[in-house]
Amino acid sequence: QFGNDARDGQRFLLLVNGAPDAVDFRLKDDLPGDVWVSILETGLPRGAVRGEPATIEAGQTVTLEPRTLVLFQHAARGMEGN
Repeated sequence: QFGNDARDGQRFLLLVNGAPDAVDFRLKDDLPGDVWVSILETGLPRGAVRGEPATIEAGQTVTLEPRTLVLFQHAARGMEGN
């Protein structure tokens, strides 16, 4: 997590999978904030998230494909996609 003491929209979460197989990441239940929105995914063309971004909340699990990374940005509940 980067910028943990920053306000909403200025905190980031970087998940990296350097393995040759998909890996599940489970976010800790005590992460601050409500919703994390994907803004960069290296498994997508050009890495750009277009359309509906993936979102994850504390305690949920996200699967990263082999040798990819996903950058999430914190968003207050109800602000996803803005």
